[in-house]
Amino acid sequence: MDYEQLKKLMSEQKDEMTAAERLKAYNAGEEVDYNPYTLQAPDPAMADIFGFTTTQFAKDFEVKSEVIRRRRDEFGLDSFNVGLGLKTIGGALGSVLNAPEHGIDYVERHILQDYADFDQLEVTDPYKNPKLAPILESAKKLKDRFPDVSMTTSVAGPLSTAIAVRPVEKVLKDTRKNPEMLHKLLDLTVECSLKWFEAFEKEFGPVGTNFSDPVTCMDVISKK
Repeated sequence: MDYEQLKKLMSEQKDEMTAAERLKAYNAGEEVDYNPYTLQAPDPAMADIFGFTTTQFAKDFEVKSEVIRRRRDEFGLDSFNVGLGLKTIGGALGSVLNAPEHGIDYVERHILQDYADFDQLEVTDPYKNPKLAPILESAKKLKDRFPDVSMTTSVAGPLSTAIAVRPVEKVLKDTRKNPEMLHKLLDLTVECSLKWFEAFEKEFGPVGTNFSDPVTCMDVISKK
């Protein structure tokens, strides 16, 4: 079979399963109509492709719904993610975030400048925290609107979350000068992430989950 023949066969491929059915069967080792796939393009990036701003996608339910619909219709991506960004838990713990109209949010003021204030931080409750509860509610509304579309969730990894709570230069110094408190901070970030996953599982059952921890790259910290 050459490439042109393969393209023709692919164009004639008809969906026989929903994305949720396909992923469930694939994970169980069962036969599927075709292998599940996605694009490494987060939803805010897709929103940009479709002409919306980052803020519109984050705050406007109809815009978010339109992006999900067009992802499915134009790219065949029969799934969507309702998760936490790299800095969301930091904001939920009290850091001040700034979200430009078009672009990536950033930390304007970190909540944990001094470990003397560490005991004031509490594990976040996705149902009560003012930063997290609206995201969980948005997931419920989106699932109601797209019941047959597979939904996933995500969080940031421990170190990436830690630098949304405490400035990165201080976290890097902690690796040498205060590893005990850094471990406590990392334990807190992990517990906050797990609470999010637990809430999502409680509301929607088992779903695909993922986390990314870009701060662990060797451009920032050494292997040691």
